[in-house]
Amino acid sequence: MRPLRLLIELPLTLCVAACLSTAHDVPILSDAPFEPDSGSLLLHCGAVIDGHSEAPWPNQSVLIENGRITRVGPDIVARPGVPVLALPDHTCLPGLIDMHTHILESHEELVDLTLYYG
Repeated sequence: MRPLRLLIELPLTLCVAACLSTAHDVPILSDAPFEPDSGSLLLHCGAVIDGHSEAPWPNQSVLIENGRITRVGPDIVARPGVPVLALPDHTCLPGLIDMHTHILESHEELVDLTLYYG
């Protein structure tokens, strides 16, 4: 019985060790085209998926003020000083939260990401 157990445990141990050895640091984030955490931003999107409509809405804008989505529509104009990000070839999903995570990452790395993204 011992050789069978060894045949099962050894590959499993090697697999776990290989997975842990591929863990890496959080990548350095590049400069954003707007001031990080400024709280306000106007996105001009090629399309918007709102989660309620049957099809994406083409050529829409999403206005974010003080960190909150305040308006979504085709003809939104930003107040002076609000950065504008043109995304004509992209589809926006306002309100979608990125819940992707890696459980094996250290707590310190996750805290850094939480502080950066809010």
